[in-house]
Amino acid sequence: MQTDARQALETEENISINPKILELFPGASEKQVLERAFRVRQEAIEKEISFRCIEGLIFLREGLYSNTFFEEAFRKENMKNLRVLEIGTGFGLSLRCLAKEGISVENIYGVDISEIFLELGFHFMDDKAKFGDRFRVMDALEENFVEEIEAWAGTDRPFDVIVANLVLHILPGNNEKFVQHVSRLLRPGGAFLGQTFGVEDYFEEAYEFGIQRKAVMHSPVSLSSLFNRHGLDPVHVDTKGREIDKDDFKWIEATFGVDMRPGKPKSLMSFIGFRR
Repeated sequence: MQTDARQALETEENISINPKILELFPGASEKQVLERAFRVRQEAIEKEISFRCIEGLIFLREGLYSNTFFEEAFRKENMKNLRVLEIGTGFGLSLRCLAKEGISVENIYGVDISEIFLELGFHFMDDKAKFGDRFRVMDALEENFVEEIEAWAGTDRPFDVIVANLVLHILPGNNEKFVQHVSRLLRPGGAFLGQTFGVEDYFEEAYEFGIQRKAVMHSPVSLSSLFNRHGLDPVHVDTKGREIDKDDFKWIEATFGVDMRPGKPKSLMSFIGFRR
């Protein structure tokens, strides 16, 4: 009953759904899409999956299109033939949106460390027959990750664009290996696009924060340096593109056990880096 009451309240408050997500459900009303989202969230709760992106229905916002540099990576005239990998794809909604924009289904690849996330995405979309072979459970930090992806794609350096949205900050101690793997999978001139928790400052090295759990925070300087070390240049960073929702801020503070309010302004920092 408590969940039903919560869902009713959220429906009354008109939770916003990104128009790109609604376009994935032709003929469905916003209310019907919300009902699907509530069912998927309840399924996650019953499986004891606790992530802010599910609890707060953040997957309905679709973060890829809010990236400042989206159009730089996905130029309309090139969309059809782009080959795209998303690491940490979650429900895989970004890739489905890109397929609707014109990218061939055969050219999209999504990986996530969580099989449950991928399955919840299929339950939400009811499209496993179409997209079932485009998503795999993989760990981007495994030593053989690059080789496995290249075998799947059928060629070396197969990707025009690699997306990692809200991934870097949850990999404390592993940003170097992650970006190295990304760089090895990009063709020359290919783009690495995403967002990460950042601060409008000038420190040269990323720093870890958190007590119960650890995360990592970058400045534009530290992120650019990280990318440059692994052959990504030029790099563009925008600290003002996407503010952190106040409820998300509260979740970050509660989850990591730190007060994030003092100091420089923090945001979900958009970035793009190009493979030399």
